[in-house]
Amino acid sequence: MSIKNLLVWTGGKSRLIPEIDKRIPENINEKYDTYVEPFVGGGSVFFHIIENYNFTNIYLNDKNSDLINLYLAIKEKPKEIFDKIEKLDLKYLSFDAEKKKEMFYLMRKNYNRMKLKDGKINLEKANLLMFLMRLCFNGIYRVSKKGEFTNSLGNYLKRAYKRIKKETVEEISEKLKTVNISCVDFSELEDLISDKAFFYLDPPYLPEKSHQKIMQYNIDLFSMEKQKQLKEFIDKINSKGGKFILSNSDTEDGFFYNLYKEYVIDKVKIKRLISGKNEFRKEITELMIKNF
Repeated sequence: MSIKNLLVWTGGKSRLIPEIDKRIPENINEKYDTYVEPFVGGGSVFFHIIENYNFTNIYLNDKNSDLINLYLAIKEKPKEIFDKIEKLDLKYLSFDAEKKKEMFYLMRKNYNRMKLKDGKINLEKANLLMFLMRLCFNGIYRVSKKGEFTNSLGNYLKRAYKRIKKETVEEISEKLKTVNISCVDFSELEDLISDKAFFYLDPPYLPEKSHQKIMQYNIDLFSMEKQKQLKEFIDKINSKGGKFILSNSDTEDGFFYNLYKEYVIDKVKIKRLISGKNEFRKEITELMIKNF
């Protein structure tokens, strides 16, 4: 079974995989045995990598603790998390449209009330994240300054609800068995840098236009200063003989062209949803930056 992602996630790279793939050398595993993804998100690139390449060591990370809680729940407790998902799905499907809407906002409220404890998997919160992300507007994970999930119900009441199959959960769990999963700032992954490591980095993007706000995915905003810190991290990858591919936005002020001027910068085109309807997709330009 081919898995595309863990869940639909803001800025997911499923449409960019052909562009990423053509930039990875065919013989990458002759020298590089370690794959590191500091901003794993929905995991579309990871699932492509694990099915098409042969890295001995794989490290997935994301600063979003609720997302990592879901990865760990599926990795370590696939049966338990599927049973919870199935129970909640059946409850949702038994309701009429108005009750479904009420349920979404009640589950969002419950989700925001739950707090993770260090070192413990919260199956219920993982279940609610999976539920909310299948129903929220455009699959956008957006939080307030308090760190509370704020996205509203999307236009899903008129569509078929996307159920999750038991085999899918089992397959994802199997693929994650030997994967190292962490929830830290990217700067804490410096020990993984070596001349045998290949990094794919997909940080929160800067807005294309100067008047647009930076999307808040976590309680800690990924600011322009944070982008500069990431550049320092990437310079360390390069200086130690590692390889990397970085994705980011093509800002109107050329910020990344100046920041990464010593590296190879390619423009790629991708269609992004710009409203609640699939027909309103805009072709935009993104950047792919690499050191080879």
